[in-house]
Amino acid sequence: MGRKRLYKTDEERQEAARERNREYYRRNRTSICEDRRRQYSRTQKANSESTASARRPRRSLTDEERLVRDRKKAARYYSMHKSEIQDRRRAECRNKPANRVGKGQPSSPGPVWQQHTSFLQGRLLKLRQEQDTKTFMLNLATGFLVHRQQELLWKGDQEFQALLDRAYRLRDNFLSQIGAGPLLENMQKVIADIRLDIGCINDIAAWAYAGIEEFQEAHNNGLFMYQKL
Repeated sequence: MGRKRLYKTDEERQEAARERNREYYRRNRTSICEDRRRQYSRTQKANSESTASARRPRRSLTDEERLVRDRKKAARYYSMHKSEIQDRRRAECRNKPANRVGKGQPSSPGPVWQQHTSFLQGRLLKLRQEQDTKTFMLNLATGFLVHRQQELLWKGDQEFQALLDRAYRLRDNFLSQIGAGPLLENMQKVIADIRLDIGCINDIAAWAYAGIEEFQEAHNNGLFMYQKL
């Protein structure tokens, strides 16, 4: 008569094998750990040698490449801290003496600020494609009806908004250095024109968001902001 079966199921046999392995590890733990350390050291050494042989020699940057790298870093830093930098610049402009004349600067600041105002006017006219507000907005609305691309409206709004931000910065510098006067009135007029254009673009974009049929109906009925100018 044969001996009785020790294990009746596969689970019992697997558990018995695990127990034998655990017992073997307890008896030979020191030698097993030493073997694993030696194997790990050999593997690390082989990997480091292969990496060192495959590593390319480091090339020093040229002056032009270094300049491009520094510009990218500066642009990335400015985009991350834009509001902080702008606030600091405004504070510096406010703390400057009102009529300070430095080396190489004209004794009268009037012509300089006239140039700034003329630049804003020229930039605004260029954004309008050398057209007045009503004509430009009419072409913008008509272009949306033809192409039906809201991205063009948002892009135009961003360009005008960037110009308005620049105009606000110039106005703040103007107030801190010169104060109120005729030159400030001219700059305020340009700012008002930019804000009017932004309002008209936002109005067109709002009707475009409502849908093509609503846009067409409002356009035909003269409900757009620029049509009431």
